[in-house]
Amino acid sequence: MDMNEHSKPLRILVCVKQVPVAAMLEFDQETGTMRRDGVPSEVNSFDARALLAALELRERTGGSVVAITMGPPAAEEALRYCLALGADEAIHLSDPAFAGADTLATARALALAVGRAPHDLVMCGRSSTDAETGNIGPQLAELLCLPQITNVSGFDLVENSSTLRATRNTEDGHEVVQVQLPAVLTVSEDVAHERFPSRSQREAVAERSVNVVRAQDLTEDLSVLGSAGSPTRVARVMATEVKRVGTILEEDDPAEQVSAIVDWLTVNDVLVDDALSTREQVLPDDVREREASVCVYAEIAPGGIRRVSLELLGKAVELAHALEAEVIAVAVGANAGEYASELGYYGADRVVIADHPAFAQYSSERFCSALETVLTTVEPRVMLFPSTVQGRDLAPRLAARRGLGLTADCVDLEMDPEGFLVQHKPAFGDALVAHILSSTFPQMASVRPGILPLPTPNRSRRVGVEAIEVPDLPSATVEILETVRLPDLQGHDLDGAAVVVGVGMGATSPAALDQARELADALGAALGCTRKVADEGILPRQTQIGLTGRAVSPRLFVALGSRGAFEHVVGFGRANYVLAVDSDEDSMIFDHADIGAVQRCELLVPLLIDAVRQAQAQTSPKSKESACTSA
Repeated sequence: MDMNEHSKPLRILVCVKQVPVAAMLEFDQETGTMRRDGVPSEVNSFDARALLAALELRERTGGSVVAITMGPPAAEEALRYCLALGADEAIHLSDPAFAGADTLATARALALAVGRAPHDLVMCGRSSTDAETGNIGPQLAELLCLPQITNVSGFDLVENSSTLRATRNTEDGHEVVQVQLPAVLTVSEDVAHERFPSRSQREAVAERSVNVVRAQDLTEDLSVLGSAGSPTRVARVMATEVKRVGTILEEDDPAEQVSAIVDWLTVNDVLVDDALSTREQVLPDDVREREASVCVYAEIAPGGIRRVSLELLGKAVELAHALEAEVIAVAVGANAGEYASELGYYGADRVVIADHPAFAQYSSERFCSALETVLTTVEPRVMLFPSTVQGRDLAPRLAARRGLGLTADCVDLEMDPEGFLVQHKPAFGDALVAHILSSTFPQMASVRPGILPLPTPNRSRRVGVEAIEVPDLPSATVEILETVRLPDLQGHDLDGAAVVVGVGMGATSPAALDQARELADALGAALGCTRKVADEGILPRQTQIGLTGRAVSPRLFVALGSRGAFEHVVGFGRANYVLAVDSDEDSMIFDHADIGAVQRCELLVPLLIDAVRQAQAQTSPKSKESACTSA
C-alpha cells in the first residue's frame, strides 16, 4: 500500500536477540553445557527479518526504528549489526541483575524499558533459534497491555497509519487481520527479504553510541528480574544424539536400489497399515473426581479438536495417575459443548467449556480471559497447551497475566517424586534437551504436536460437563477479516503423520514434484519441504521442516533431493527411520539417513511408487484373507 503525505511518522521498537550459530555448537558431556568458546554469534534470524520489515515501513511512513536487546556486554555486537542495517537508535539492557532470566523475567525487563517512551509498534521475531519458545512477544504484549498479532508473514498500514493490517500464518493457511496501533507483532521470515550490512556500513557505525540501561534504571524491585524473577529453572541438560545406520546402497541400477529399499521398508514394518501413531492406553470406563487436577487446553480447529490436544489428554492421564488427580479438558468456542464427549473418550474426566458467540473467532484477549476464569475456578496443579500457532499465542499471554512459569514446545513431560512437572525442552535445534521445573502453580507447559502418541479412545466413558461464565469479557482488539485455508496437500497433517516425504530442491522439477506427491499418496504420507523450496514458493511455508520451520516425528522420513543442511535435518531428527535419495554421492543428507540411494529422483521414485503399492497389496488384510481361503 502506498502511504500518502498525511501518514503519521511511526516510532517502531524491534526486540532482537544475539544467538550462537546452532550448527557450530558442541555439547560438553563432562560439564553438561554447550561449548560456546570460538562459536560465532549472530542476530536471531526472525529478529533480523523483523528489523528489516520495520526499516521498510519507516521508508514509507517516516519516523524512527529503535533496536533493543538484553544480554551481556558482548550483545552490543548485535545492536551494531542493527545500526549498520539502518536502525536509528540502539538500547542495551545490560546488568548482572538480568542474568539467568527466563522468558517471563526477560519480558518484564523489556516491558519496563519499552514503557519509558511511547511506541506505535513493537516487533519481535516469531521465536529464537536457540530456545525456540515464542513466548516473548505475547508476554510483552500482556505486560504492556497491548494487542498482539503473532506469526505475521506480511503487514502494512491503512487509514493514515492508525490501523495495521497483517497476514498471520496458521497451520491450515492464513488469516488477514487488522488492529489499531499501538500493538505488538511477532514475525516470520517471510515478512522481509534477507539483507546483510556491507563492510562500509559496519565500519560507519563502529563508534555510534549505544544507550546502555541498567536494572536500577528500570525498577527498584530487582526481585522481578533475572534469575530471582524467573519462575522456571533448568534442572538438567542432556545432549540428544541421533545415530543413523548410514547404509549407502551399492547398486547403481534404480530397479535394484528400489528392491533393496522395499526389503528394508518391509523388515522395519513401515509398509504395515498403521495405527503407528496410536497406542493401547487403558482408559478407565469410570471417570475420576479428585481434588487435584491436570488441565488440557483443547484447541478447536476448523475440522474439530486439533489432534495434538488429544495426544495431550493421553499424557495428562499418566500425569494425573502420578498425582492422584483428575483430568480436565478445557474448550473455548461458540459451540464448544459439542466436543465434550470426544474429549471424554480420549481421557478427560471432566470437561469445562466457555461456550459463547463471542468465542466464534479466536481472540487472544478473550480466550485468555476465559482461561483465567478456569484457573481461578478449578485451580489445577498442571495446565497443558498444544504448541500450535494458537497455543503459542495464548499460553504466554496467560502466563504473563498470572505471573506463571511456562515452558514451551516440550517433547515430553513427567512428574518427579516431589510432585513437580519435569518439562523436557529441546534447544539449539534439538541438539540438547533441558529438564525444566516451575516454581509457580499451575505448572504450565506447551507440547510439540506429533511428539506424543495418540491414545486409543474409550467410547464407553461418560464425562460431566461444566459451563463457565466469563465476567467482563473484553473486546476483541484484533479483527479477523479473512480466513484462507490451504488446499489439503496430501490429506494428512504433518504433525501427526506416520510417514513424511520431504522435498528438497533436487526434486522440484514439475515431474519430480508430481512423483513426490504420488509417492506420498502411496505411503499415506504428508508432504514437507526444505526452507529453500518454501522460499521459492514451490510448496507452502506451512510445510517447511527444519530449524526455522516445523519439527516432525514420523516413523519414516523420506528425503528427496535434499542436500542435508543442518537447518533442515534438525526438523526430522526424531523420525524413527530416514530414507534419503539424492544424485550427489557427497550430499550431507546421507550422514543423516539410515539408508540412502545415490540416484536421480526422477529415475528412482516412479519405480519406488509401483513397488510400494505392490508390497502393500501383498500385505493387506484382503490379500492375506484371499491366501488363506485358497489354501
